[in-house]
Amino acid sequence: MKEPRDPLILEVAAAVGAGRITIACLDDDDYHLDGLTHVDGSIEINPSASVVLTLLHECIHRLRPKWTERSVSRKAALLMSELSAKDVQTLHDLMLVSSKRKRKPRKVRKGSWE
Repeated sequence: MKEPRDPLILEVAAAVGAGRITIACLDDDDYHLDGLTHVDGSIEINPSASVVLTLLHECIHRLRPKWTERSVSRKAALLMSELSAKDVQTLHDLMLVSSKRKRKPRKVRKGSWE
């Protein structure tokens, strides 16, 4: 980890290290929840919601390469708002079974995606 600028990041790292964090699919009728903190301080994280938003965004780039970043972001958010929690989980699961996984971080150079 590079040297943090804000001391709060050290507190966050300690809180993560303390545990009491659960990864779970969070189903809410009105919102796509990325996570929530309970009264007892335990945390539940739903990575599928933010991952699927990113997945939609990148797939739109692939399908509509001439669209602006702003158009892609807006359309991804619109599509996300139309999905149920079950739809989000289904897309997340589909992505997991159809994708390769790289364990080692890949350095991305500016301009390599343009």
